[in-house]
Amino acid sequence: QNPAFIATNFILDHLNAYARAGTIPGSALGEMVRYLKGVNTDPVMRTFRLAGAEQSKFFSNATRQEKMKLAQSLQSEANRNLNLGDPHALRHALTAPFRALPNVGRATEQGQRLRAFETSMDKLLPGWRKMDAVDAAATPEAKRAATDALESIINYHRGGWLTRNLDRIMPFTNVAVQGTLLPLRIAQTPQGRRRLADMAGLWTGLSWYNNTYPENADVPSYVRYGTLYAMLPTDKYTADGK
Repeated sequence: QNPAFIATNFILDHLNAYARAGTIPGSALGEMVRYLKGVNTDPVMRTFRLAGAEQSKFFSNATRQEKMKLAQSLQSEANRNLNLGDPHALRHALTAPFRALPNVGRATEQGQRLRAFETSMDKLLPGWRKMDAVDAAATPEAKRAATDALESIINYHRGGWLTRNLDRIMPFTNVAVQGTLLPLRIAQTPQGRRRLADMAGLWTGLSWYNNTYPENADVPSYVRYGTLYAMLPTDKYTADGK
């Protein structure tokens, strides 16, 4: 993955999570580190994964027996990763540096979902952190929290028949459609409309600031109108001393 893409995604996911779920920018950094560690024995991570909040809603609709099987597989994987005498575990450890960048990119997304999941669970089911992960993930509250987590940023699994099939010949078509529809979905609630207004005010103020620099006119239009950036002071002067 391109590091520049990961950095851009990191910023956009923060803004999306704030507008969609009210997650304060920067508050998910701890969850990103937690996800990056990938400790399957972590009860919060286990509940998050068993509830189906990580990638798809499959496990949010699974039975308790199915969640038990997944929990056992996660435990087996954790035990294998701790046993470097296992050839598979050794290969996993040796190839870790090559997976670092993709894992960081994944953590920037899933960390936001993990933060949204925890916030929803704290509201819907106080005391869930003291419950067994399988039991907590099997509750209706966990199913609701998983949905909130998936929708806190762009849900890549959401989409219709047309966009899913177009993805096969034009990659990222569904992602573009879901991103375009995101402001409309955010505006469905009073809190979402207020957050959109906050972000519009931020963009307006930043655009005004950038326009105080004559050099801003040299910035390509696709950058000026399609990205979030800030002009920085310079110590270079033109021939007439400006």
